[in-house]
Amino acid sequence: MHRDLGQLATNPLMCALLCALNRDRRMQLPRARKELYDAALDMLLVRRDTEREITLVEGVSLSRNEQTALLQRLAYWLIRNGQAETARDEVVAMLDEWLAAMPQVREQGDADQVFSHLLIRSGLLREPVPGYVDFVHRTFQDYLGAKAAVEARDFGVLVRNAHDDQWDDVVRMAVGHARVEERGRLLRQLLRRADRTPRYRQRLVLLAAASLEHAPELDPVVRQDVQDRAAELVPPRSAAEAEQLAKVGELVLELLPGPEGLDSRTARACLTNDHLSDRP
Repeated sequence: MHRDLGQLATNPLMCALLCALNRDRRMQLPRARKELYDAALDMLLVRRDTEREITLVEGVSLSRNEQTALLQRLAYWLIRNGQAETARDEVVAMLDEWLAAMPQVREQGDADQVFSHLLIRSGLLREPVPGYVDFVHRTFQDYLGAKAAVEARDFGVLVRNAHDDQWDDVVRMAVGHARVEERGRLLRQLLRRADRTPRYRQRLVLLAAASLEHAPELDPVVRQDVQDRAAELVPPRSAAEAEQLAKVGELVLELLPGPEGLDSRTARACLTNDHLSDRP
């Protein structure tokens, strides 16, 4: 959780948002990562304007669910296409298509007006340069994109891309968004792909293990299977194993144990892994 907060706080806007959340909740930030993002979205999409009595920006008034539906479609489109930003005209064109299923929004204004509302008031989009749009922080793109993937039942897409570190948080957030049965199926599929593709075995097993923190309810058999598989890899028992694990990247750092109860050889291997994984 501290790592998640640290990642968010590197962005000045997100740092200010965390401070506002902390103050609003009397210094009791949500402990679970998904709950933190839920609270942040609630503040940005609903409470900020409601409490200031701001309405009808660009002649449009959108509920949290309506804003979320549109933003998560955009987020998932960016993720699937391997993009961090896209042209404003592209977003407006996609909104025009999506609004066909949202007549209550369409009757308030056209796609360009809806886009302007989302850009100005959602707090989640920005124009880093004129004519291009991205999310203010990749965390929200991944969180919303994962929600869209789960709602579309695109678990196969998640598993096929799970070897790519750009999809790490998408997969982990999808585990959090999924229902209990879907969650178990997704984790099982990750382990099956790990067995079929030795090249990515370590990464996929450790991704499944790192996803457990987002699974408050899960089939105990699945949880135990993931934990047993991860225990074969972490902690590393030698420098050679540490070198191999370091290739997985930052993901492994969250799974390394503290020094308590480790023999000296394993403790050294963990320190080696920590150093190698942080190396640029």
